[in-house]
Amino acid sequence: MDAETIVKNIMLSIVAGFLITLFFGITYISMGSQSSYIHEGGVPLTWIEEVEYFGVTDYDYTGFILDLIFWSCIFFLIGSSIQKTRLETEPKTSQPSEDSEPETLREKQLKLVQKIQEQRQVEKLVEESKRMEKEGKKK
Repeated sequence: MDAETIVKNIMLSIVAGFLITLFFGITYISMGSQSSYIHEGGVPLTWIEEVEYFGVTDYDYTGFILDLIFWSCIFFLIGSSIQKTRLETEPKTSQPSEDSEPETLREKQLKLVQKIQEQRQVEKLVEESKRMEKEGKKK
């Protein structure tokens, strides 16, 4: 993988990690009995805690950052493995190397002339085989 692909994969992983961290923070998990009214959010670490009875919400930014790092790493590993399997399964195409110079107009013209000459030779062979067939049928 080239550097551009790695940077792109890292950025996408951070965005996906941020979104999943927010999702798990917003969807609270009830802790304790129903009478405690304490809701915690964040997976795998709890980074938001709300006490419904008092209306107090507490944020743990360290937990948020650790959750973000955790989910970003998970998405980076998944994205890297998908990219690796794609590269392994794609057929190898021969691409010109960076050192090769682009064809000049003269080279293109010479190739075209060679193709035309080859086509004429094929046409002559076809005409000759048709002529020989006709002569063979006459005898």
